[in-house]
Amino acid sequence: MSEKKKLQNYLKLAAEVCSLAEYFVKEISSQLQTRHQKLNHQERVLIGLALKMYHAFESLVEDAKRERAEAIHHLKTLVESFIYLYWVGEERGDNKKARIVRAKACNEKVKFFKNNPDYPDQKSYLQDWESEFKELTKGIEDEWEKHKNKQIWELAKEAKMESYYHRVYRLACEPAHVTDLIEYMPLPSAFTITFDRTKTSILWSHVALYYGLHIMCDLLHVGSEFYKLKLDKKISDLKTRI
Repeated sequence: MSEKKKLQNYLKLAAEVCSLAEYFVKEISSQLQTRHQKLNHQERVLIGLALKMYHAFESLVEDAKRERAEAIHHLKTLVESFIYLYWVGEERGDNKKARIVRAKACNEKVKFFKNNPDYPDQKSYLQDWESEFKELTKGIEDEWEKHKNKQIWELAKEAKMESYYHRVYRLACEPAHVTDLIEYMPLPSAFTITFDRTKTSILWSHVALYYGLHIMCDLLHVGSEFYKLKLDKKISDLKTRI
């Protein structure tokens, strides 16, 4: 099978995954409307992470269609969000972890505005984010202190997702860490510099799609179990075809 044919097959599967995700969202929305109950903190964070993953996957697919190695950057977002999702959702009804993840995000905003005093309306933004941070950590100060400095590999270990971290996350981090620099360097004998894509570009597209598809199937499987949608057979068939 040619590299381009392989890519097209992956893209067809990606379209099916997106279609299943759309069905999934409709079913969950129907459940939420029926129960007439506000989303708790954990659900809001889990759904937020899932939506972030879906949009990252969409972007991954668009880059892969054009055989862009940059598709791998979206894989990093995808797997990192999935690790957070597993960590937050480990125990149903556990709002503390959801608050910690949100507090981490707020804390990064606080750091940004503290370090950029010349940013427009800096004082107002800083005050707002500090207020939000204090509200999120109120009553869980000990838990915050315990988790605030944990790296993604530590969260992956706690969530029993070491394989995702070592196999997918570290691979997806290669471009961001300049590990792929050699692929862009011209040969010593080169006399013309072009913007042509590297010879490994389509390979990176394959890798991003392959792991991206598996992660999206795993996400749908987790969601199907959480909301009792009984999509196991469809998801299992998709994974087999991948």
